[in-house]
Amino acid sequence: MNTTRAKEPKMDDWIFAGICVVVIMLCVLPMLNLLAQSLSSSQAVISRKVTFTPVIHDADNNIFKPGLTFDSYRYVFLDKAFARSMWW
Repeated sequence: MNTTRAKEPKMDDWIFAGICVVVIMLCVLPMLNLLAQSLSSSQAVISRKVTFTPVIHDADNNIFKPGLTFDSYRYVFLDKAFARSMWW
Protein backbone atom coordinates (compact mmCIF):
# COMPACT_ATOMS: atom_id res chain seq x y z
CA MET A 1 0.00 0.00 0.00
CA ASN A 2 1.42 3.31 -1.09
CA THR A 3 0.74 6.03 1.49
CA THR A 4 1.92 9.52 0.76
CA ARG A 5 2.14 12.24 3.29
CA ALA A 6 0.88 15.71 2.62
CA LYS A 7 3.57 18.18 1.69
CA GLU A 8 4.65 20.65 4.30
CA PRO A 9 3.87 24.24 3.26
CA LYS A 10 6.97 25.91 1.91
CA MET A 11 7.95 29.54 2.07
CA ASP A 12 6.73 30.23 -1.47
CA ASP A 13 3.30 28.83 -0.53
CA TRP A 14 3.09 31.36 2.31
CA ILE A 15 4.20 34.18 0.01
CA PHE A 16 1.58 33.21 -2.58
CA ALA A 17 -1.12 33.04 0.13
CA GLY A 18 -0.07 36.48 1.40
CA ILE A 19 -0.26 37.96 -2.10
CA CYS A 20 -3.72 36.44 -2.54
CA VAL A 21 -4.91 37.97 0.76
CA VAL A 22 -3.60 41.41 -0.27
CA VAL A 23 -5.35 41.21 -3.66
CA ILE A 24 -8.60 40.10 -2.02
CA MET A 25 -8.43 42.99 0.47
CA LEU A 26 -7.76 45.45 -2.37
CA CYS A 27 -10.97 44.26 -4.03
CA VAL A 28 -13.22 43.97 -0.95
CA LEU A 29 -12.31 47.08 1.06
CA PRO A 30 -13.42 49.67 -1.54
CA MET A 31 -16.78 47.91 -1.87
CA LEU A 32 -17.15 47.83 1.92
CA ASN A 33 -16.36 51.56 2.06
CA LEU A 34 -18.92 52.28 -0.65
CA LEU A 35 -21.57 50.30 1.24
CA ALA A 36 -20.73 52.14 4.47
CA GLN A 37 -21.02 55.50 2.70
CA SER A 38 -24.40 54.59 1.24
CA LEU A 39 -25.69 53.68 4.71
CA SER A 40 -24.26 56.80 6.40
CA SER A 41 -25.76 60.25 6.74
CA SER A 42 -24.87 62.76 4.05
CA GLN A 43 -23.29 65.09 6.61
CA ALA A 44 -20.95 62.30 7.77
CA VAL A 45 -19.92 61.55 4.18
CA ILE A 46 -19.32 65.23 3.39
CA SER A 47 -17.24 65.59 6.58
CA ARG A 48 -15.23 62.49 5.57
CA LYS A 49 -16.00 60.67 8.83
CA VAL A 50 -16.95 57.37 7.13
CA THR A 51 -14.38 54.60 6.74
CA PHE A 52 -15.65 51.00 6.78
CA THR A 53 -18.58 51.33 9.18
CA PRO A 54 -21.65 53.55 8.70
CA VAL A 55 -21.71 56.84 10.63
CA ILE A 56 -24.61 59.17 11.33
CA HIS A 57 -24.60 62.81 12.38
CA ASP A 58 -26.46 63.66 15.58
CA ALA A 59 -27.60 67.22 14.85
CA ASP A 60 -28.80 67.83 18.42
CA ASN A 61 -25.37 67.27 19.96
CA ASN A 62 -23.38 68.01 16.78
CA ILE A 63 -21.46 64.71 17.03
CA PHE A 64 -20.85 61.79 14.70
CA LYS A 65 -21.68 58.30 15.97
CA PRO A 66 -21.94 54.80 14.49
CA GLY A 67 -25.35 54.05 13.04
CA LEU A 68 -27.39 53.33 9.92
CA THR A 69 -29.63 55.50 7.81
CA PHE A 70 -31.51 54.48 4.69
CA ASP A 71 -32.18 58.05 3.50
CA SER A 72 -30.15 57.67 0.29
CA TYR A 73 -31.97 54.45 -0.63
CA ARG A 74 -35.32 56.05 0.22
CA TYR A 75 -34.45 58.98 -2.06
CA VAL A 76 -33.50 56.71 -4.95
CA PHE A 77 -36.47 54.35 -4.72
CA LEU A 78 -39.12 57.02 -4.12
CA ASP A 79 -37.98 59.38 -6.88
CA LYS A 80 -40.00 58.63 -10.01
CA ALA A 81 -37.12 59.43 -12.37
CA PHE A 82 -34.84 56.91 -10.68
CA ALA A 83 -37.58 54.27 -10.46
CA ARG A 84 -38.47 54.68 -14.14
CA SER A 85 -34.81 54.43 -15.18
CA MET A 86 -34.44 51.13 -13.31
CA TRP A 87 -37.29 49.56 -15.30
CA TRP A 88 -36.75 51.22 -18.68
